[in-house]
Amino acid sequence: MVYHTALDRFTGCPARAQPPATAQPTPPSRFSRASGLNVSRRALVGRTATAMLSGAVLAVAGGQSFSPAARAQTVNGLDLADPGPFPDRVLGSPSAPVTIIEYASMTCGHCAMFAIDTFPEVKARFIDTGKVRYIVREFPHNGLAVVASMLMRSAADDKYYDIMDELFRQQKEWTAAGRIQPLMTLAVSKMGFTEASFNACLADEQLFDRVVQAFDRARALGVGSAPTFFVNGEKHVGFATVREMTKLIAAHLKD
Repeated sequence: MVYHTALDRFTGCPARAQPPATAQPTPPSRFSRASGLNVSRRALVGRTATAMLSGAVLAVAGGQSFSPAARAQTVNGLDLADPGPFPDRVLGSPSAPVTIIEYASMTCGHCAMFAIDTFPEVKARFIDTGKVRYIVREFPHNGLAVVASMLMRSAADDKYYDIMDELFRQQKEWTAAGRIQPLMTLAVSKMGFTEASFNACLADEQLFDRVVQAFDRARALGVGSAPTFFVNGEKHVGFATVREMTKLIAAHLKD
């Protein structure tokens, strides 16, 4: 195993030397309402370094119900349409009347529930029929989620959503142990990685920096937990059922 070698670049991280005193390896529950509340950039970098170097996951728990905020295409002075450090991977017609941007963490239980229980019907009814343009952006709230985002972004463009789907469907298996080894096993067996390419992904300092920048930008846009949705600029926080999403999309189709 080469995780320590691959992650030696974190040696100079100020937060690495001072991990949270009470932090324990606590893999996120699949059924937690939302995750990632009140995470700072320093904490993300520090926790990512500590978690990956030790092989443990440091989870951040929070709770949000599905709730609306004001509609805006510009949030906190930033253009919501600007994808940030990564290009958007878009599903649906570019001329669709409704655009949904989801901020998700691959270790978030309710993000997984949405992907498995809600999204397939939303895709069939609204994305595949040209009514909705859909984008998922990263909001990794712990070290293992950062690695998962790096894997998604290091793969071929047309594999982005395939890898995301696999990560969500197998989430309990690769997060349950609170260590990085199950994620490597999944990446090698199901996602087309080799052990060498997996370790090369972890060693990609620029890729890591861009994932952290994506987290920074999400925070600047007011994202504090996952999942968070912007529907034509209107912010909604928390897991949503098919009925809730259908009602929300229908309201925007009438605009």
